[in-house]
Amino acid sequence: MPVYKVWVAVPEGRPVPVDITTGISDGSNTEVISGALKEGQEVIVEAVTGNNKGGSSSQAPQPSMRGFR
Repeated sequence: MPVYKVWVAVPEGRPVPVDITTGISDGSNTEVISGALKEGQEVIVEAVTGNNKGGSSSQAPQPSMRGFR
């Protein structure tokens, strides 16, 4: 069964990674079979950065749930 890393927010701290094992999916909803997530707990699905005013064209890669099925 596939194992994925998801990120969860913690109060007053940096997000922490959590490994989960997934089951069936319909492309919109995915069954979590095991891992340290609680039912209803929110996971981070996107990071938003501020405007890049420094003139540099490099940007950090954006986290994505693509392929998480």
